[in-house]
Amino acid sequence: MANQSTPDLLFEIRNSFFIGNYQYCINEAQKLKHLRHYEFNDPNVTLEKDVFMYRAYIAQHKYGVVINDITSSSEPELQHIKMLAVYLSGNPDKKKDVVVSLENKLQNVNPDDKILPLIAGLIYYLEEV
Repeated sequence: MANQSTPDLLFEIRNSFFIGNYQYCINEAQKLKHLRHYEFNDPNVTLEKDVFMYRAYIAQHKYGVVINDITSSSEPELQHIKMLAVYLSGNPDKKKDVVVSLENKLQNVNPDDKILPLIAGLIYYLEEV
């Protein structure tokens, strides 16, 4: 059970994403970049913040931001988010490359990776597989 005295730093980010207030989600995520809170140094919290922020950019059709911000040295979960942005950006050749890459990644899924199955489901839905 979570400590009741510890605030949930990502509550506003999660909540605004799930209700569709994507710009607010992005704004709150960017505010957290500047905080020096002890809990925010947790890499899992940072990763979750980034996942919601980049998913909000995708929801706003700002694929270029996601593609440019996420580099090859980023966490694997963020790489999956980038795959979705590349897929949705519309280039038919890149869509095929993303699907092939996705199929390769699904051969060795890390059980702790919650993002890859989500992204795979979205892409396969869009591919009508």
